[in-house]
Amino acid sequence: MSASPFVSVIIPVFNDSARLFRCLKALEKQTYPSDRHEIIVIDNGSDEDIQGMSETFRRVTFTYED
Repeated sequence: MSASPFVSVIIPVFNDSARLFRCLKALEKQTYPSDRHEIIVIDNGSDEDIQGMSETFRRVTFTYED
């Protein structure tokens, strides 16, 4: 059986930390192998603390775009 492909989940967000939180909670429950995926949150200049909320999830990489 072949290995699962590596998957990148990219989530762009702007001032919607509540919906982002729900999305990340759902991704946390998925069963895809943890060594075969990454989750990247891209903040598009929010006024909300998207980075702080994102960092509460252990498998999330945070970045931002001005």
